[in-house]
Amino acid sequence: MVNALDLLQQARALGANVTLQQVQQAIAAIDRATLEATERARYQVAIWDETSPLAGQPPEYWRSRGDWPQGGTVVLVYCDGNLLYVQPHDPDSAGIVPMDQTTATARANAIVDRLVTMAVDEQVRRQALIALLGG
Repeated sequence: MVNALDLLQQARALGANVTLQQVQQAIAAIDRATLEATERARYQVAIWDETSPLAGQPPEYWRSRGDWPQGGTVVLVYCDGNLLYVQPHDPDSAGIVPMDQTTATARANAIVDRLVTMAVDEQVRRQALIALLGG
């Protein structure tokens, strides 16, 4: 979430004579749910079959990374059709722990949720700042 105090400080540093209440109102006026839905639609989570080439590389290339447990599910995260993440093990566990399909999908969706939150926070911050500066 966008920190109203930080945004107030930034708006004032840019010459806006605004109050905290005005900053909070500017943030509240933005339809965050629509921004989140639009941003989330850019992402796709998929399970890799581990036999098809991935990002132009054969499966052997990926298995030789050093963080590839035997067995388990490999999950992929794409944004706008571009591969962002190849996750062969549970990122929330210590060590290199294989994932089942349910865990892999949950971990990938958590990654996407964090990326969406960061992108939407930046959009909200930018839109609110523009509104506060009279743009």
